[in-house]
Amino acid sequence: AYDSAEVWARKELFLLRDGEPAAVAGVPPDYFSADGQKWGNPLYDWSNRDKVFAFWKERIAHALTLFDVLRIDHFRAFADYYAVPAENETAKFGEWHDGPSTALFEYLETELGELPLIAEDLGELSEKARALPVLCGFPGMKVLQFGLLGDQKSNPHAIRNFTKAFVGYTGTHDNDTALGWYSSLSAGEQAQVRARLGSGNVALGMIKRLYKSRVRTAIVPIQDFLQQGSSYRTNTPGTLGGNWQYRLSEIPPLKTADSIRALGQKYNRAV
Repeated sequence: AYDSAEVWARKELFLLRDGEPAAVAGVPPDYFSADGQKWGNPLYDWSNRDKVFAFWKERIAHALTLFDVLRIDHFRAFADYYAVPAENETAKFGEWHDGPSTALFEYLETELGELPLIAEDLGELSEKARALPVLCGFPGMKVLQFGLLGDQKSNPHAIRNFTKAFVGYTGTHDNDTALGWYSSLSAGEQAQVRARLGSGNVALGMIKRLYKSRVRTAIVPIQDFLQQGSSYRTNTPGTLGGNWQYRLSEIPPLKTADSIRALGQKYNRAV
């Protein structure tokens, strides 16, 4: 963030002009937002390669003292990233620039060893952005909500494409909950979802379908296990206020934990 300690302590790592962002990060218009998303955070100055690479080594090394696996959001920006002029009100108009590609991760592996990373590779991607996780050997992401509608042959999130090369989700932090998403569909779309999941509880059906798939790791938001609706979603992209405030108001009963564990054991996904 612009007001972060990193930007103010290491201005040379970022694209600033007289201490102000020259351009900021974001994404062009997409499924989530007609205006795109202007996030406002400064961009890295990849021309200052040695110092920026060293900074990323510090970030990854420290994070790995806290976590077993890291998911890098918007991984595609290492292949090509969208720069929005800081003075623009929306992200409708920006420019694509080349990122550091495999060079950064070759450097990091040399310095840190094997990297336990997940590459968030959702959305519209260029060919080189789609290829980068594969070249680096990092799993990408598949989202079941995106895969239950439409033509299964052309949909990259169709369950047939849930392979060991990916980590699978019923939905991510940017999606509605499984129940909220299903409730928002038309009657025809709901019928299509039920036909692909089978009869019964839709949220539970989605979890089972994900668990039965071939993804190396299956991730389910707690809201889906608890069958909570749209008012419990974590984040609504392109909006300000009211996001990232989801909390468990109370610890679910032990029988809920037992059912979650039993489901994991049934599909060989229990830890």
